[in-house]
Amino acid sequence: GRLASQGVPEPVDPEDIVITNGSQQLLFLATDILVDPGDIVLVEDPTYFVYMGTLESVGAVTLGIATDDNGIIPEALEETLKNLAEAGQLKRVKILYVMTYFQNPKGSSHSWRRRQQIYEIIERFSSDENYIYIIEDAAYYELKFEGEDIPLLKTIDPANERVLLAMTFSKAFAPGLRLGYGYLPSHLTPHILNQKGNHDFGSGNLAQNLIYRALTTGAF
Repeated sequence: GRLASQGVPEPVDPEDIVITNGSQQLLFLATDILVDPGDIVLVEDPTYFVYMGTLESVGAVTLGIATDDNGIIPEALEETLKNLAEAGQLKRVKILYVMTYFQNPKGSSHSWRRRQQIYEIIERFSSDENYIYIIEDAAYYELKFEGEDIPLLKTIDPANERVLLAMTFSKAFAPGLRLGYGYLPSHLTPHILNQKGNHDFGSGNLAQNLIYRALTTGAF
C-alpha cells in the first residue's frame, strides 16, 4: 500500500520487498552482488559520499555524470555511454546510481522528464550481454514541504526488471531507527537475501513492529 501511494504500479509482490538495516545496507548488498572489481558504476557528480565508500570497497570504477538543478544531464549520460562503447568498456557498466529526491549533497531533485530520459538512455545502451541496472536511492522522498509530487523513477519499470528502489524510515520517521527496505527485480532478490543472511541473519523484529504500528495507526 505504501508503494502504491507513491505511484508504483500494483500488484507489488511481497517476495520482491527486502527489509534492511537502513537503506545503506541495501545499497551495499545490491552493489556487492552486481559489481566485480574493475566494473563501472555511473553516479551523479557530485554524489552521496557514503555510497562512494561502498563502491571503493567492491573495487568499482566510478564515473561521475554532470548534473544541473533538474538532475543528471541526459546528454552527459549518453556521451559517457557512447565513449565507453567506443572504448569496448560498455560491458563493464553495471549500475547507474541516482538520488531522485533532494539529492545529497546538492539538495536538488530530478524532474519527471529527466527520470524518463535517464531510463530510456540506460535501456537503449543495455543488452542481454551488458545489462545495466538503476539503483534509485529515494531515502529523502518524504522530506518535502511544498511543490508537486513527482512519481518515483521506479514507476517507469512496471515489469520490475531494471530499477532497484531503496527506501528508508530513518530520515522522515526516526533517524536512530535503522530500518529500510527495497523493491527489487525478482531475479535479484534471492541473491541479495542470501548475502544479507551472511551479514546479520535478518533485521531486528522490534524495529519492524514499531514501524508497522506507526504505519497502521497513522502515527507516521
